[in-house]
Amino acid sequence: MRSSARTRALRLAASVLIATSAAAAPPSIRYSWNECDPLVLDRDFTGPAHFSQTLSVTGLTQPLTSFRVEIVVAAGQPSAWQFYSFGCQGAGRLTATSAAVGCLAVPGATVVATMIPGVTDFRFYLTITGTAPAGAAPDPAARYTLARLDFDHTHTTDAAFDPPGQCGGGGAIQCFGIQSVTVNGASQGGVDYVLENGTLTWNNASTPGQCPFPVRTRTSTWGMLKTLYR
Repeated sequence: MRSSARTRALRLAASVLIATSAAAAPPSIRYSWNECDPLVLDRDFTGPAHFSQTLSVTGLTQPLTSFRVEIVVAAGQPSAWQFYSFGCQGAGRLTATSAAVGCLAVPGATVVATMIPGVTDFRFYLTITGTAPAGAAPDPAARYTLARLDFDHTHTTDAAFDPPGQCGGGGAIQCFGIQSVTVNGASQGGVDYVLENGTLTWNNASTPGQCPFPVRTRTSTWGMLKTLYR
């Protein structure tokens, strides 16, 4: 009887420990092409069209009120990916929304995406920020949209140069790597959040999601860019 009681006590303690660990697990962020599900690590340029990426999160135990994700894009700065005001595509062809197929939406969320070029490192830097009013506690088992990014490549070509009215370099390999994340003001990886995956590839179907060159580098600042483009 004592042995049976001790076994039950140990099982109860183990179940409490597992439940506590699960409850304490940080939110997990997924970075994918297309929509929230399934996870897609690589897309090829198949001609002029819209291509999308989605950031989503599961495991939220507190209302999501703010987030910031910084992504570095490498290598090179082909015209096809110049989604900023003085670039070939222009800033207007990059848009962000707070809703994506396969995810729940965070009520009242607003999202903004901006891109700037690196000054000396031949990379692009993509920043996505979002805010939402504090609401009801989220379902930790549900997946929520952080942001859906739409890249308007309807004027993109895989040519090595820029034909009139078009942006070349659509067929070049590019990698997208998450450099930093802040969720509700907290940014410690492994504690405040975890990454289900941190990289996506473009035109790299043989090794999807595996960048053949490093992408995680220090971000260029807007102050540096202003001094260069005055």
